[in-house]
Amino acid sequence: MAQDEETMDVDDQQPPEEENETDEQREQRALKLKAEGNKKYSAKNYREAIDLYTQAIDTFPQAAFYGNRAAALIQSYKFKEALEDCLSAVKLDPNFRKAYIRGTKCYTQLGQLDDALKFAQTGLDKFPNDKDIKQGYDRIGIIKNKLNRIEEKLTVVSKKYSSLFEGILNPKPTPQSEETPTEEGVKDDDNDEDMKDQDEKEKDYDLPKLNHRLSKEDEKEVDIAISMINSLLSNDVSQSVDMKCINIKALIIKQNYDGALSQATNVLRWNKNNSEVTKLRAIALFRNGSTDSAIKHLQQILRKDPDNKDVKVLFKTFKSIGRAKEAGNKAFKSNDLDEAIVKYTECLKLDPTNLKFNSVLYSNRAAIFLKKKKWQLAYDDATIAVDMDPAYIKAYGRRIQSLYGLERYDEAVGDAEKALRLDPSSNDLKQQLRQAKIELKKSKRKNYYKILGVEKDATEKEIKKGFRKMAMKWHPDKFASEGEEEQKKAEEKFKEIGEAYEVLKDPKMKQRYDAGVDPENLKGGMPGFGMGGGVDISHIFDLLGGMGGGGGMGGHPGFQHFSSGGHGGGHGGHGHGGQNFTFRFG
Repeated sequence: MAQDEETMDVDDQQPPEEENETDEQREQRALKLKAEGNKKYSAKNYREAIDLYTQAIDTFPQAAFYGNRAAALIQSYKFKEALEDCLSAVKLDPNFRKAYIRGTKCYTQLGQLDDALKFAQTGLDKFPNDKDIKQGYDRIGIIKNKLNRIEEKLTVVSKKYSSLFEGILNPKPTPQSEETPTEEGVKDDDNDEDMKDQDEKEKDYDLPKLNHRLSKEDEKEVDIAISMINSLLSNDVSQSVDMKCINIKALIIKQNYDGALSQATNVLRWNKNNSEVTKLRAIALFRNGSTDSAIKHLQQILRKDPDNKDVKVLFKTFKSIGRAKEAGNKAFKSNDLDEAIVKYTECLKLDPTNLKFNSVLYSNRAAIFLKKKKWQLAYDDATIAVDMDPAYIKAYGRRIQSLYGLERYDEAVGDAEKALRLDPSSNDLKQQLRQAKIELKKSKRKNYYKILGVEKDATEKEIKKGFRKMAMKWHPDKFASEGEEEQKKAEEKFKEIGEAYEVLKDPKMKQRYDAGVDPENLKGGMPGFGMGGGVDISHIFDLLGGMGGGGGMGGHPGFQHFSSGGHGGGHGGHGHGGQNFTFRFG
């Protein structure tokens, strides 16, 4: 940033060259040094100008010399040293006008706005009509107004999301009425027992919807504040550590933790012992997933300031959040899945805007729902995890598994491709993509598991039970009094059920089917299938009879004559023409 060039106090008189100088001679030599410094200043060679002004001050101190050096220091962004020179100039000459102009600028750039106002007011008391001093004074008022607006915008948003741990550092007192258990909160043992008896599919998980990201409106407010901060840092308060802290806070509130960490690191290079910057860097580290490093930063502050209340609270908070996550992990490892869900859910409430940390929690909870076959809940949690941390590969894997359960195989392939792009060299991710494509291919064939109404990991007993249930549901006897179209539909369903069972009851055929072999390639030459690949309907009756049902709907007398129609794979290996079967009708 270029500073306004200012007119130097020039005097071209030359001092006499004598070994023993008088005060007048020293003054003349100092004036010559100042004149040389002015030339360097005009040429924008501020470093040499500062050296010459320093020699002039050492030779014969004058307010003008300090003032000129202050101007060169300002151009070099050395506002602290420049301020010292302005104060020295005023001490030598209280009526040195330029010192008030430059000193006000230095105080302002350093962010010492109250001191800047006071210094400018002193100058105005001496020079009431001075436009330059008045301009500096008015500028301070404008900056203060901007700071008030920035603080208002950031405070409103930060408190809403506890972005800077306001809910922990400055907790609101809880009204007595809120502490008293409500009717909903009172434990009802009878109701608990009723809940235990509920079917798992109907279980209601207490999964509160949490605000992890800023709303668009709140993000816009923070962006406006950051824009104002950047403008002030670029023009008016470039050396203000307090202003830089506000900038770091704004980045944390915006959830730009990488940016906040970078800014805090830069500020600490020149302010190593600043506890506020160190604390903010600790928060940025914690939110960026570096918990151990964040805790070390807080310990560093506490070693120098053991009574720092806010830092002590943050230290305990960071530790407790870590322990809460571990409690969930412990319950998960011991297969206490419901307890793990409770623990992870509680942990999510502790620091809602901690995106990377909470992404892991949601992914962990998704893993639990996968084990419980709660596909939609697993998908929802994995999706939130991916949204919070788009580079979190494990969350993609869990969402892919949930998509299998939801039978959304195209999306599963898309997720597998996204994950592989994050780490193209990973063999595991390559295999994940291959598997997703296999699952997509398998989804386009007959789903024998769905036909029998069982899960893909169903046991032999569950498969047999599913077959009997579905076969009885679509047993042709039930549709004997229906129209021809309904009878035909029931026959097709019945044959399809038999076909599914014939494959899944045989371990080798089931293994091949699960591996992705097309059903058409499983049928040829296998028991129960005709020459054309279709299932022999009489074989289905044999299967039902072998389960103790005698192939009939009950033990009542009477028979029903049933024609299988002209579908391929008929009884006796003939793949054409109608087939006649006789069986008991209940």
